[in-house]
Parts: sequence; C-alpha cells; structure tokens
Amino acid sequence: MRKIAQSLTIAASLTFLGSRAVFAAPPKFEDLSIVIGNALTAALSFSALLAVGMIIFAGYTYMTSQGDPQKIQQAQGTITWTVVALIFLAISGVAIIALMDFFSIQ
Repeated sequence: MRKIAQSLTIAASLTFLGSRAVFAAPPKFEDLSIVIGNALTAALSFSALLAVGMIIFAGYTYMTSQGDPQKIQQAQGTITWTVVALIFLAISGVAIIALMDFFSIQ
C-alpha cells in the first residue's frame, strides 16, 4: 500500500511540473566522426604506449639473460616484432588521416 502511495505522489508531482519535454537534438554525422576519431586516437595511443612497454620489457629480459641463448633470442624476437608493430601503427595512423582528409571528415 505504501508503494502505491509513493507511486501516486510521484505521478502527481510529474503532472504539475508541466508537459513540456525537452529532447536533445538528433546526432549528426559530424558527431559520429568526432567519436570515431577520438576512439581511433585513443586506440593508437594505447597501442603505442603498450609497444614502448614491450620494448622496455624485452630490454630488461635481454639485460638479465646472463648469456642464456634462449632468453637472448626471446628478447630479440620481442624487440623485432614490437618494432614491426610500431611501424604498422604509424602506417595505419597515416592511412586513417589520409582517409579522413579524402572524405573531408574533420
């Protein structure tokens, strides 16, 4: 019974507030391009930061390998593939900027 009384009180207070509803403007294509651009920038930044962390980790593994050929090879492989990933990130960043310029997306 108490919940019904609370519901009626809320409904009555809403009707006295007025029936004017305020809606936001519908999203535009420019808003979508801003969201996508921000997401891509965040993803590329996070990936670059992760790659730098991997290079630091591989350098630490290389320094602490104490001449173990397996650890040295593992560290060199990590550095190699991380540099390849950084090059891929740079190329994809340039491609994204070129596509945004081509389609006139700000």
